[in-house]
Amino acid sequence: MRFIFVLINIIVGFPTFVLSESWSYQNQKEWPKQFKACGLEQQSPIAINTKEAIPKKLPPIAFHNYHNNYAGTYFNNGHSVGLIFEPRGTTPAISGGPLNPLDHYVLHSLHFHWGPNDTVGSEHIIDGRPYSLELHLVHRNAKYATLQESFLHPDGFAVVARLFEAKPDNWNVFPLHVFTNALPYLQNVDSEMIVYQFNLLDLVYDIVNGGNQEFYAYRGSLTTPPCYEAVDWLVFPKPLRVPSEDVAPFRAIRNERGESLRNNYRDLQNIGKRVVYMRTI
Repeated sequence: MRFIFVLINIIVGFPTFVLSESWSYQNQKEWPKQFKACGLEQQSPIAINTKEAIPKKLPPIAFHNYHNNYAGTYFNNGHSVGLIFEPRGTTPAISGGPLNPLDHYVLHSLHFHWGPNDTVGSEHIIDGRPYSLELHLVHRNAKYATLQESFLHPDGFAVVARLFEAKPDNWNVFPLHVFTNALPYLQNVDSEMIVYQFNLLDLVYDIVNGGNQEFYAYRGSLTTPPCYEAVDWLVFPKPLRVPSEDVAPFRAIRNERGESLRNNYRDLQNIGKRVVYMRTI
């Protein structure tokens, strides 16, 4: 994975899904009082049970223009670190799977969720097992004119979730260190950094070129306030193995109070009457 970055001035109010309201992972039970959607019945994340998932013949997820390099801005919004993309010309996007074949979902951003140690951190749990880190690739339905409009529709977003298993003796198969090399510049809330060349293919190489097209699909929500129920989730269960030293720097990221953000994953939500589909070939 290759990227070129430059540190720029710290600013206040970096664009996020929530611009003004304050919330914390320590008071998740209070979220519905401030953000009504957080108390609805199709919330995310969920615990996925393979035995209860419904096998379904779905087309593979197609990753369009992921082979190009893109510019963007790394950020620390006090709740996570991530990257908002600024594509010029070709636009990275996905299609296929359970998504409407007439729709086109363009990549908006990516961000991470982690825990205080290697045994927890992922938001989704597969067959009772949590993982060390979870990456979300957030795609917006291009048929809606703005991000705000996408929030209002159940097919507004498609999020690809990737799970990471960290152990001290794991080989560095996935180049997560490229992300962690940038983290010292993003420790303080509202820090940001321009990235001039970011190669997206490394994030999904095993899916695009390795045939890793096993995934779960279900309808859910954003996992942070305002928790809009506007997401088609595509959860790839095969974990990416990385050494513990590549995940540890995430725990040094600071929140709005200047404290280490040692866990930023939402509690599991009731699946209710929803169906989880499992792609079969």
